Order: sequence, then structure tokens, then C-alpha cells
Amino acid sequence: PTGAKIYCTAITEALILRKYPKLLDGPTSIVTLAADQPTVVDLGGTGELLTVTAIDAGHCPGSVGFLFEGTCGRIYHTGDFRREDWCAPVGDDGKSANIPECLTRAPLDLLLLDNTYCNPAYRFPSRAAAQAAVVSLIVDRYPDREVVLGLDSLGKEPLVAAVAAATGEPVRCTKERFDAAEAARDASCRADEEVSVMADDDNDDDGLGLGLRGRTTKYSAAPSDGTMAFDATAKGRVWAFPKQRVTRDMLTARAANSGRKVLGILPTGWAAAGARGLP
Repeated sequence: PTGAKIYCTAITEALILRKYPKLLDGPTSIVTLAADQPTVVDLGGTGELLTVTAIDAGHCPGSVGFLFEGTCGRIYHTGDFRREDWCAPVGDDGKSANIPECLTRAPLDLLLLDNTYCNPAYRFPSRAAAQAAVVSLIVDRYPDREVVLGLDSLGKEPLVAAVAAATGEPVRCTKERFDAAEAARDASCRADEEVSVMADDDNDDDGLGLGLRGRTTKYSAAPSDGTMAFDATAKGRVWAFPKQRVTRDMLTARAANSGRKVLGILPTGWAAAGARGLP
């Protein structure tokens, strides 16, 4: 529609425009939001103003949920999110120290919650425990095998970084994933510079106790530089491929071509779809 706007983080903007470079040739525009910084949005022609706060979703680079405040009340839409750090012990005031103050300063009128795995069958370990288990498989249990990680086009960057650090070599990936990571890093650096200038001008305080720098988890941050490589000269025995390509047939073919055993890992809850009584 004419005048349509997309509200997102700087990282998401970079990834969108990388995939759809002609998007802004039309009437669509993109408005970038910094985490934890309230932004007033004019709802065009209605005379109504809406305050929108992007809150780090801890899901994948650039991911945020949105807190809406206005005549609609206080509405928090999490989107896909995973904030394990919000599950810290609650203090005497009944609040977790890790939950942003903008969410706790007053009751919510509506919570739109991600419930993807809201079933007792899905009892997953923490991401830290899962990451340690994957690294141990690669480094301790199968130190001589080629390893294939099945990943989505975005996400699991901290796992990739941990594997690269443990093996001492970058994880070899597709050019698509490498270029996306580079675009995310560039966007993140530019956004940090802009926020730094704003913080210097405003003494890093927006009057609500939120600060302009925001709070970003490593899961929503841009991927670390040097953790991935795609060129033919890259060394390393760990590869990251789109998870749809990681099948038994694919692993068997790679083993036959390379003459070495291959370990395939699908680090996703979807691999346990339909499971019961997971440990």
C-alpha cells in the first residue's frame, strides 16, 4: 500500500534490503528502531499517537518484540523469542532483574506470546548446555570426523562462534550465509555509532530509565567476525549448510567422496518434532 512502512532493527533492515534490493523503489519505507528506545509513531490521519519500543527477542540477529502503548493500552507482542535470562530468580518486589523496566513498570493489557514449543513434550536443555554438548561431540567424541551442521539461513551464530573457537578454525559455510553475516555486522556498527552520538547528546538517558544504548543479547547481535569462511582455500572440518540439505543421503555421499566419516548435527527443536518425554 502507498506509504507503507516497515519498523525493524538496523540489522533486519540490512538483511531485508539484501534479499529484496528493489523494495525501496516503490512506496515502501523502512524505519529502524534501537532496542529499548521508545519511538512515537503517528498513525497517519487518525490523530492518534502510538509509542513503540523494540525489545531484544534473543532469537536471531536483529530480532525484537514490540511493546505498543497508546489508546490501545499496553500490548507486548513477543514474536519469535527466547529470553532464558528473564527466568532468573524473582526479587522481593516480584520482578526479575533481567526483564526490561518498560515491561514491568505497569501491567500489560495484552500479551501476544510465542508458544511454538508450549507443550510438555518439549523439555529442552538451555542453549548454553546444548551448545556445550555440540562442541563436546565435535571436539572430544569425534575429533577426526568431518562435521556438517544443519542450520537455517539465520540464527545459531553463537553456536558457530563456539565451534570455531573450540576447533581453532572458522566454520565453512555458504556464500549466502557469509554475506548475510557481513551485512548484519556492517549495519550493527553503523547503528552503534548513531546511538553513541545520540547518547552523548542526551546523556544516555531518555527520561524513562531505559537508556539509548539498549540491551542486546548475543543471540540477537550481529555474528562475530572470523567465525565463518566460504572461500575454497578455507581450512576446517566443520561445515554449515541449510538444514534442509542435511540428510542421511547427503552425509553418506560426502563420506564416500572424502573417504572419512561424517557427523551430521541438526541443532534445532524441530528435529524433535513429535517427540515425547525428552530428557
